[in-house]
Amino acid sequence: MIHESTGWRAALFAENKIHLGQNTVIEAGLRTTWLAARKSLYAEPRLAVRMDWLKTPAGDVSLFLASGLYRQFVSQFDISSRSPRTFVSSTRFWMGNDSSVKPPKAAHFAAELLVTPNQNWTTSAETFYKHQYHILSVDYSASNPEVLSSLQQSEFLKSSSGYSYGFAGTIQRMLNPGSVKVRFDHTITQRKISDLFGNRTLSVPWSEPFRLELATDIVPAKGVILLMRWRGSWGRSWGYRKAYYDFLSAHLNDVDSLLEELRENGVSADAINRIKRQITNYDLTSPDSHTLPPIYQLDLSGSYSIRIGKYALQLRADIINVLNRDNTAEWRFELDEESYFGNGSGSTTGLLERSDRHLLPRILSVAARLTW
Repeated sequence: MIHESTGWRAALFAENKIHLGQNTVIEAGLRTTWLAARKSLYAEPRLAVRMDWLKTPAGDVSLFLASGLYRQFVSQFDISSRSPRTFVSSTRFWMGNDSSVKPPKAAHFAAELLVTPNQNWTTSAETFYKHQYHILSVDYSASNPEVLSSLQQSEFLKSSSGYSYGFAGTIQRMLNPGSVKVRFDHTITQRKISDLFGNRTLSVPWSEPFRLELATDIVPAKGVILLMRWRGSWGRSWGYRKAYYDFLSAHLNDVDSLLEELRENGVSADAINRIKRQITNYDLTSPDSHTLPPIYQLDLSGSYSIRIGKYALQLRADIINVLNRDNTAEWRFELDEESYFGNGSGSTTGLLERSDRHLLPRILSVAARLTW
């Protein structure tokens, strides 16, 4: 499909800071945006409060609260490739709103508590909630009109809604010299897209519900820096390549309708039965049930910097995935001729085999940089 639109928008932002005593600062703001394509004025109020207490029995304490209404006038979209086997699985682009769709709208709330008991320790706790009243997503079931130049965004974008919430905790210890940091994140993001997956509210494909990160920075000698990063991720769903789900969403996840269309297009009964069994066997209409295995990855890097007259030389080495773990990025289907066509004995499942697409293996890189 081809779409082209032009338009302009103008924005005005006002902000005011109010100091209440020595510990509290209130920031109130308002952004107003005129969107010429819709001939409409949109207001986005924001409010934030920060409170600081020094030298309390727990140390220095800071509390930050913020809330606001946000609209998105330029949206990012990823279009899946026609072939799920292609190296580049999707194409990303950005697009401003035309007159046929409303700008996405969301309300945010965030809070952060920072406690510094002394100069060596820092702890923080964060939480947030985001309610997405209206989000735009690609409609793969949209028809392809003959006059492409007249295509409006409402003809290939769907309205969806959802919410997201989570919390995170961080503990950091300063070393002499260097630091050690531990961070844990838990985030839940749910979305409902009209007419898809039975109008159920599901997790989003990019969600990582649980993340744990360990980081160490050490300076053992002058000019030498050693870095260590370890991360773990759990709870990812939508395990198959996105193109498989998008293929079904082009038929509004109605398997019977998909099979009927294939019959009308002259696809053989055997091929139709194979497709039906593939969808049913792997439960492709229930992406929330496709939970991927955890990710564990350790990365190391080190650098050495010296002065050579008026020049500065830095030598650096990085090792990605030190333990060479086979971390699974997603699942995809591959043809196993024996199980798909049979081996002459008459035994065949008629199904494509599920296989793993892995993230990066162990990679070593070295670099040198000379500056003056």
